[in-house]
Amino acid sequence: PPVEGFTKASREEIINALQSKELCDVPANANTTKTITDFKANFIGFGINSNPSNGTNPNGASSINIGAINNTPAKKAASTKSATVNVAAKKPSAKPINFSAFGGGATNFNIGMLQVIAFNLPTKPAAKPVVVAPAPIASAPAPTPVAAKPVATPAAAPTSPVPVANNTATSTTTPTATASPTPTTNSTATSTGDTLTRPETSPTTTSNIVQVALMPAVDISKNVAPALGYSDLRIMASSLAKDQPPVGDGIGNFRIDCSVSHMSNDDPIVYPNQQGAAHHHTFFGNTSINFKTNVSTVNSVGNSTCRGGIANRSAYWVPSMIDTSTKAPIVPKSALWYYKTGFLPKGLITAPPKGLRMIAGKMKSTSPQSTRFPEFTCQMPNISESPPATKHIPACPQGAVIVSHVSFPQCWDGVNLDSPDHISHMAEQVGGKCPATHPVGIPWIALNTKYAVTSPNGTADWRLSSDNYAKSGYNAGYSSHADWINGWDEKVMQGIVKNCLQAGLDCGNHMLGDGTIIF
Repeated sequence: PPVEGFTKASREEIINALQSKELCDVPANANTTKTITDFKANFIGFGINSNPSNGTNPNGASSINIGAINNTPAKKAASTKSATVNVAAKKPSAKPINFSAFGGGATNFNIGMLQVIAFNLPTKPAAKPVVVAPAPIASAPAPTPVAAKPVATPAAAPTSPVPVANNTATSTTTPTATASPTPTTNSTATSTGDTLTRPETSPTTTSNIVQVALMPAVDISKNVAPALGYSDLRIMASSLAKDQPPVGDGIGNFRIDCSVSHMSNDDPIVYPNQQGAAHHHTFFGNTSINFKTNVSTVNSVGNSTCRGGIANRSAYWVPSMIDTSTKAPIVPKSALWYYKTGFLPKGLITAPPKGLRMIAGKMKSTSPQSTRFPEFTCQMPNISESPPATKHIPACPQGAVIVSHVSFPQCWDGVNLDSPDHISHMAEQVGGKCPATHPVGIPWIALNTKYAVTSPNGTADWRLSSDNYAKSGYNAGYSSHADWINGWDEKVMQGIVKNCLQAGLDCGNHMLGDGTIIF
């Protein structure tokens, strides 16, 4: 629509919108014909028309015309008692899926995609067509019974949410804030329990409790309220001596702290376009991340809960820590991300490419993982030296802090931003060198997530949401892992690599090494 602030969408975004039923809203109005026309050029043609009653069908018939992704127009549906719609997909299934019409005036679908949108349209034509702005379809009836998603009751908003954009920021442009993902409700859900179908197994849900196989049950009504984040670039000049990075040990490093953005059962890397298909996650950084995220544009959309604001729109997420005694996800005390030269010579470090994504750790592990990371440590109050690290969540008393450590591989194949297993396009260094198959060195990225132990039982009842095995004593945490999508402002990251990592300076968690700092 030609309205202020409207942004032209990409093909992928429109496909995602169609599949998630959030492209448009067709209000029920018996006196108006709704027309959505002319998604030109690189877009999909999308037309909706309502035909008057023909005498045999008192509610009238409907036709929906949707062009293919290659801009080849679809044939118009026959205007009969129940119309047929042909939707061309980029890679249509070998055999279309047929859905029978339900009720008078509904639509019979023959679609080469997995998602279906049904409309009961008004029956009387009107003189003036109305352009309908994109909005969630609120009143469309379900075409066939679909597995219901759990009802989510958003937690009460905190009294001090992450601050919104600061108008005094040094950024010359302020992108429009993207709405944070919020739990959605399904009108077909019941309090007695529903089944939510997932790719691997089917969890059971009762009210707001979601449980998958042997993973811990999670009360999603206790999810943290989504943060607003920052919508501005938070970089400023500083001439203070304390803001000049020291040489340190000669190994370049930079750290950035990010607060929690939101919680959900989405995972745009492993389960793209599949709402609620993953185990429970805690997200940091980019506030717009959900199941339909376009992973190639993460650095240009959404707010950020990280220091520096939209200098870093990267998406970071980990399996949530669950207190099984209350079924509540535990909100991390803090999260600090390290970008270091790591195990490679300083001169071999290059800025990671835009849109690079990867997973560290094994989310399906049911025993201690063999690599050094992931691991856990217990920081005891008033004790300077922590107990040795463990491959499971250690027995830690009330008042202590559990730290989860996860690190990512440093060597990239130089070609692929992802791989089928989300791991093989990356490789570990060997003897301070990247293997020939993965010759490009990037910063060593590691995450330290801290959780305050507040329960009198300590960590006895704690598990990771991805722990898909029976709990026996302190064996929780074997499935520890983390996901990352690069959403850094490219110039900022290139500056960090040049001025901090390659220079061998300790830039702490706010210095950029060029006289500026993030705040």
